[in-house]
Order: sequence, then C-alpha cells, then structure tokens
Amino acid sequence: MFEIFKIVCFVISLSCIISMIIFVFYDKKFNKKTQMLLQKVKDSCTISNESLTLFFNLQQQTQKLLNHNFELMSLEDKEKYTKDMILYLLEEVHELLREINFKSYRKAKKPIVIENIKGELVDILHFYVNLCLVWDISPQDITSKFIEKNTKNLNRIKNENN
Repeated sequence: MFEIFKIVCFVISLSCIISMIIFVFYDKKFNKKTQMLLQKVKDSCTISNESLTLFFNLQQQTQKLLNHNFELMSLEDKEKYTKDMILYLLEEVHELLREINFKSYRKAKKPIVIENIKGELVDILHFYVNLCLVWDISPQDITSKFIEKNTKNLNRIKNENN
C-alpha cells in the first residue's frame, strides 16, 4: 500500500515538474539546464504512465472480481455506478478532511497521522480510477487532459499576474 502511495506522490510531483516546464516553454527560456530537466521529465513520463496503467489494470481486475463489467453496462448502469462512485469518493474526501485540523474554531489540535492521510488518498485514488474505467478513459487520456488543463491554468495565472 505504501508503495502505491509513493507512486502517487511521484505522479503528483511529476505534474508539478511538467507545469514548470510548460511555463519555461511559454517563456521560451532554453538553456542547458532546461534541456537536461526536459530529458529527465521525458524519462519520468514513461515511468509515470506505466504507474498509471498499473493502477488502472489493478483496479480493473478488482472491479471484475466484484462483477462490474464496464463493457456490458448500459448507459443507465454506468450512470448509477458513477453516482455510487462519486458518493464513495466524497466520503473518502471527508475522511481525509477529518484527518487534519480543519476546524479553525477549535483551539485543541489533534496530532496529524501521515499514514492515515496516505490511506485516505489511496482510497480516493481507487474511486477516481473506477470513474475513469467505467467511462473508458485511459491513463493516456488523463495525462493529455491534465497537461492541457494545466497549460490553461498556467496561462490564466500568468495573465492575472500581468
């Protein structure tokens, strides 16, 4: 379980690096360090996509064990499944929220248990992947959409700061 979380953290870190590189591309500042960083990201993207593919494959197997065959689901079945997954995902997000001191009016702070936070994030990831699977969204689809959306966000942020 911890290995999966480490991979998720790597994917998130990679997305930050990709954002930075897109920003560098946007500013058209190229130098030797940037080129080396770009190569590292290209190398890491292969690992990242392999990790995402692994998550999707493992979750696909789990769903088949639970008799969820997405190819045979009707549109109505997919909608119901999606509703259920979103409700489960929201519950996991609430469980994550309860792991931190989010109530600002409370003076007493509870200790933060990182292992509990990791567990909730992995639970969230499971339901997120299920949502991708039911709608036949691949890891590559997620990666390209993420980069597309991240680029828009960077452009918006840059325009707001000018």
